[in-house]
Amino acid sequence: MQKKDTQRVYLFKQIKPRMNNSFYLTFFIRKSRKKNCAEKCTIYLRLIYKWQRIESSTNLKIEQGKWSKTQHKAIGNSETSRTVNSCLEDLRNRIYTIYSNKVQSGESFFVYDLHAELVGTNTKKETLLQLIKLHNAKKKDLIAVDIVKATWDRYETLSGQERIIHQ
Repeated sequence: MQKKDTQRVYLFKQIKPRMNNSFYLTFFIRKSRKKNCAEKCTIYLRLIYKWQRIESSTNLKIEQGKWSKTQHKAIGNSETSRTVNSCLEDLRNRIYTIYSNKVQSGESFFVYDLHAELVGTNTKKETLLQLIKLHNAKKKDLIAVDIVKATWDRYETLSGQERIIHQ
């Protein structure tokens, strides 16, 4: 009797999921709630990384009967099925490229960062002081071309007020 209990514990430890740094990418369909769009379903993308999940629409539509739940792609050899599968494969390749670049860079990231880079909303955020310094550097190049040195000196005075800006 004691031997069976240890076997069960051993089996449970073996099945226990290890999802710390696992990356999953799947496609699935979801029916539209609108009555006039009932014939086609929207294809969604699900990304899972470090216990975080994000779902996003691919803006592709397909009939429910032409979708394989197990293969996560369109069934058949029709033109629409081939087009949808091609678009999904391109999307999958882009996501894996983004993921591998993030992993190789060594910086920590979240699933939201992957999605933001995929969609194109991943912008670098700069502080006000950094923007002022960038503006001053551009204006310095325009001395004697577009602005007078006295104007640039006023710009430089503004960036010298860092302690006031930080307050």
